[in-house]
Amino acid sequence: MKVILHAGIHKTGTSAIQKALGRSSRWLNLFGYTYPVFSDSKNPRIYNHSRCFLTLFKSNPALVPNNLIRGFDGESAANRLRALFEQQLREYARKASTLVMSGEALCILSTEELRALRAWFVEELGATSFEVIYFAREHEAYIASAIQQSVKGGGSLEERTAVTTGFAEHLYKKSLAAGLSVFDRDEIRILSFHDACAYPDGLVKYFIKTVLTGLYWWPFKDVRANESVCLEALEIISAINETYPRIVEGRSSPDRKMGDVKALFEVTGTPLACDFSQKSRQAFAVDAAWLESEFGVRLPEKNTVPIKRGAWSLPTIEQVGSLIEQLPPHLQSVSLKFFRDTLISRFRDDEARRIAIERLLQMHVAVPA
Repeated sequence: MKVILHAGIHKTGTSAIQKALGRSSRWLNLFGYTYPVFSDSKNPRIYNHSRCFLTLFKSNPALVPNNLIRGFDGESAANRLRALFEQQLREYARKASTLVMSGEALCILSTEELRALRAWFVEELGATSFEVIYFAREHEAYIASAIQQSVKGGGSLEERTAVTTGFAEHLYKKSLAAGLSVFDRDEIRILSFHDACAYPDGLVKYFIKTVLTGLYWWPFKDVRANESVCLEALEIISAINETYPRIVEGRSSPDRKMGDVKALFEVTGTPLACDFSQKSRQAFAVDAAWLESEFGVRLPEKNTVPIKRGAWSLPTIEQVGSLIEQLPPHLQSVSLKFFRDTLISRFRDDEARRIAIERLLQMHVAVPA
């Protein structure tokens, strides 16, 4: 059995590819490809295999963040989840000639964990060959997208900006390190995310054409996932996360639910662009040069105009005022507190914006946080 592992990296269209493959798994079977669709008691269709990889090959599945958020936060529950994922994967592999799996978490497994994964696939599932696929994108765009995803998932905007920028200074050397230690060089392929985005039929069809050879026709529409969130929305979500963290003392917080800030994703505002130091920009260039020399993939150059704060145009303020009504009451209170304590001060010398914010506050009665 051949195994194709789509390892990301993060923020290179992985969610779109996973949804497309998962939703069309029966179609893939007709061409000899098996794409597992896992399930657990909280989710009947799991297309992203990251949580499966982490649950199976991390030493303590109870500490996997996505297990905590979903309530699998005890050792017993996490171990039952591990057994369930293992049983499902064995069943898919039993019928597969080419097993296709996709999960960005393959990039964050340690060398030892990834080596254990490979050995288990060979010894337990009968894998005879591997192909590991990574997509690469320009550093600055990667950072902006990763920060958005981190904040949407529960992080602080300021803290995640610093952490993500530091990690991205050696993005490809770090992300590919374990893979290069475990798999042979001819088992690894690096594809350009920018080429995939420019492909006339879309990123998913680029992946199908490039990776799943022999699949000559793809009758499904391209899938988009994890759309960008503007800086204004990220500022509010960050304030909510700081007041009501998603994980408290190693467990999912009862004050937070999956999708509880999703209404704010609709806000139209300022695109996120980060202010990078000269040191960081030099590190990005060195990392990009390493990727090109090792794999022949050249990343486009990009210099964004740094934006540290949301512009908070009058239409954006009005739009946010209507959207926060869709939030749970305690999260509405945090949002209004952000307007009252942060934005009123920020725009004290801007009469039009200040009046718009004051009008918004007058229209909402905050429930005590």
